[in-house]
Amino acid sequence: MNQSFTDIRIQNFKSIKDIELKCKRIKILIGRPNVVESNIIEAISLFGAPYDLFHDPGNDYNYKAFKNILRYKQISHLFYFQNINEQIEIESNLGSVLLNSINAFGSQRFNAICGQKSSDVFELKDTVIDPLSMNKLREKFFNEYKETSTMQPWGVTIMPSGQFGQPQFQIDNFDSIVKRYIFDKKNLFEFLKQPAIRYFLFPPFGENLTFILNNNHELIDEFGEILYSYGLEVVIDEFTNSVKIQRKIGRKINELPFDLIADTLQRLIFFNAAIQSNKKAVLLFEEPESHSFPPYVAALAQKITHDPHNQYFVATHSPYLLSELLENNSYDDVNLFYCDYVDHKTTVRALEEREISKVLNYGIDVFFNLDDFSNV
Repeated sequence: MNQSFTDIRIQNFKSIKDIELKCKRIKILIGRPNVVESNIIEAISLFGAPYDLFHDPGNDYNYKAFKNILRYKQISHLFYFQNINEQIEIESNLGSVLLNSINAFGSQRFNAICGQKSSDVFELKDTVIDPLSMNKLREKFFNEYKETSTMQPWGVTIMPSGQFGQPQFQIDNFDSIVKRYIFDKKNLFEFLKQPAIRYFLFPPFGENLTFILNNNHELIDEFGEILYSYGLEVVIDEFTNSVKIQRKIGRKINELPFDLIADTLQRLIFFNAAIQSNKKAVLLFEEPESHSFPPYVAALAQKITHDPHNQYFVATHSPYLLSELLENNSYDDVNLFYCDYVDHKTTVRALEEREISKVLNYGIDVFFNLDDFSNV
């Protein structure tokens, strides 16, 4: 069973008119600010978009679809130059995603559909997605593809503002190998109150982090070792589903909330939990190095390097993360994509092996010399 992407094509998504990616185990996206390599991460994250619907409190139909993984105000903002007449298509060897405009109930709506093949998805693109149509897509998946696919189908019809018009599907049994992880301190601690629901860190915010820490001895040992160097210990409070930090002074013990430790430590634990709790998954990270101490960035790169179980898409502006990943992985294992914005659209080019050597020679100055890779 193929558990990873080998080919991806993205059309008409935000600044992307039409790009194709050949994928290895680790894919690194670099570019100047505002060339929107993040749009590539967003587009691929749509394969696992229903994970985001878990954060819909009580099936609130006014909830904005995919608001935690896509940046937009109106659904039209997701289309290239806001041209809703050109449908968004994301095709891969694992499955296809389609987002298109339809006329329903006398007004404009948008369909978002994921299926095993483009032909399956296109069959539904002009109809309102309801339980009956989704049941047909799921039935085809389980009858024809279940033994050869890990891309579970889903579909939803949404309003121009992004709100749902009616309930479309249940998240309870949804599973996808594609998982985007976003460290958001506010959301992390808001959602940590949620019960544990999966044995992998739940995308995108990791609301079951307590559960993951409590059930992964290697991860908790690593966390504990870091804290020990500061004279601190980690405490898992299963009753309140919370992570706490403990400090001993003589016979006195003081407890501190997890969110009071440095952001750089929180990020390290968050992304390590994502890596170590997943197997045979596609993990999407956007600037995981933000606000992080360089040695911890290097440690994260080592985790990715020594993880043979998952595939990675990493958008970064860190020379430390970039050099660690390139130096410690073979050319057969890593794609380095240079992203640019030319003629009002995002362009992507995979750097050749000799160019990657040049990147390594630049070291920490590589992002001062990106123009060297723009016209090769």
